[in-house]
Amino acid sequence: QQVANGIQKVRIPETGYYKFQVLGAQGGDYRGFHGNPSYRGGYGAYVEGVHYLRANDVINVVVGQSGTFRNPNSAVYLSNMGGGGGGGSFVWLEGSDVPLLVAGGGSGSTRSTNWRRDGLADNRGGN
Repeated sequence: QQVANGIQKVRIPETGYYKFQVLGAQGGDYRGFHGNPSYRGGYGAYVEGVHYLRANDVINVVVGQSGTFRNPNSAVYLSNMGGGGGGGSFVWLEGSDVPLLVAGGGSGSTRSTNWRRDGLADNRGGN
């Protein structure tokens, strides 16, 4: 196992079926200002899959990082400033440009829960 530029590389020890469980990161929270309510960021998507791999295959893994939260006490206050989006998580076979699994990160939150979105676990995309 090694990490290079944020990509974790895992060498497969023996040929067989391997189960992967992948979770995108949660988006950043909106934290209330002067008694206003707080709202959580969207949850990251969860995906799982079983893949047949050969001994000495190398799997690349990138783990999404959580979104930053909106700080109401910062020097610059913008009333609708929300939290940052969470990062997606990715698993792919070394030498391939086709991912084995992708789990989308959740959106950041604002002063309204209407704008928060959980991460997606399909191939259609979204907003």
